[in-house]
Amino acid sequence: MINQNFIKRNSWEKTKESAFTLVETLVAISILLIAIMGPLTVVSQALQASYFSRDQVTAFYLAQDAVEYVRNVRDTNSLTASTDPTQWLTGLTLCMNAQGCQVDTTQPPPPSGGVYTCGGACNFWINANGVYQTTQQTGTQTSFKRTVYLTAPVNAAGPLNGSGAAGPEAIVKVIVTWTTGAQARSFTLEDHLTNWETTAH
Repeated sequence: MINQNFIKRNSWEKTKESAFTLVETLVAISILLIAIMGPLTVVSQALQASYFSRDQVTAFYLAQDAVEYVRNVRDTNSLTASTDPTQWLTGLTLCMNAQGCQVDTTQPPPPSGGVYTCGGACNFWINANGVYQTTQQTGTQTSFKRTVYLTAPVNAAGPLNGSGAAGPEAIVKVIVTWTTGAQARSFTLEDHLTNWETTAH
């Protein structure tokens, strides 16, 4: 005769073993997921830092590019208007207002072009040759924007004007903004320019 108690006990023991096996499996999967998610989080953060570093270097060069452009305009004015050394900032009047100006260094210097105010999207575009530009909106649009400001030093006699007659020195400040992922970023570069033709005398 088959012992019913033995059958029930044996069946219960098998069920208990199966239940323990399921719990162990879930624990193992949880540990595996934790072990995988840790390195993935580190890799994701490293990639974000890499993208930010790349964009920060680009922003620095775009800011330096604008400073050199303004310096070139200053030098050109000083060389071509030697009879009136106060004209050293001619062509940069738009940069002296509170909104600042945009400069496209791929364009000729003022008065032919290159300095303008932005009435809409001021983003940089990368053309087929890898050159960043704003006035020629061809190629790939980027999130980079650049604004140039010209102001007088704190101890200046007055604000700058179109001729720069307020003094022999001006502060050029360039602000480049962009987004890395969903986070807004900015980089500011500031330099001092002097009317070297006046100071040379």
